[in-house]
Amino acid sequence: MKNNFKKALKAGFGLLLILSLLLSIVTAFGSTSYTITFNMNYEGSTPIYEDFTHGATVEVFAEALKLNYVRRYNSNGLFYERSTYIIDGWYTDALLTNEYDLNTPVTGIITLYAKWKQVYDIKYFGNSNTGGVVPFDSGIYNMAGITLASANTGNLTRTGYIFVGWIINHSSKGALLGAPGVFYINGNIDLYARWISE
Repeated sequence: MKNNFKKALKAGFGLLLILSLLLSIVTAFGSTSYTITFNMNYEGSTPIYEDFTHGATVEVFAEALKLNYVRRYNSNGLFYERSTYIIDGWYTDALLTNEYDLNTPVTGIITLYAKWKQVYDIKYFGNSNTGGVVPFDSGIYNMAGITLASANTGNLTRTGYIFVGWIINHSSKGALLGAPGVFYINGNIDLYARWISE
């Protein structure tokens, strides 16, 4: 009887030991993390490092970078608010030939390289308005894209004049756009209120 009890006790301890080892392995495997390097891929940039657990994806983090990390440089490499680039994908090579699927489960250490594209903005000017608020456009636009000039959303006024739309040139010789009016993006655009005498 005692021998049977000892055998059962040893078997119980053995089972507990196996379960403990299995739990340790599962826990260790589940908590494995890998450091992903996000190479911003332009001169003077600093890589961003982020740890991801085994099986996770980088999609949310990468999309947050896309929304919040904007390059603004002019041709001389100096800060300039209207020469803007946004992230247009992540690649596994510096030559940007192999695009990375952001939904791929992470299973090891990798380096991702940012691809950039230049975008443009639109600014509005009241052109001697005496009342109202000049529209503000927070959008960014692709080259050769079609967009719509704002209506007179800020109710611009000018004493002795009537607002008739927007012009790309601040003088009266500029091509008149409607309000709203369709036009092509060919770079950063400045739109000026067009006034005619009452």
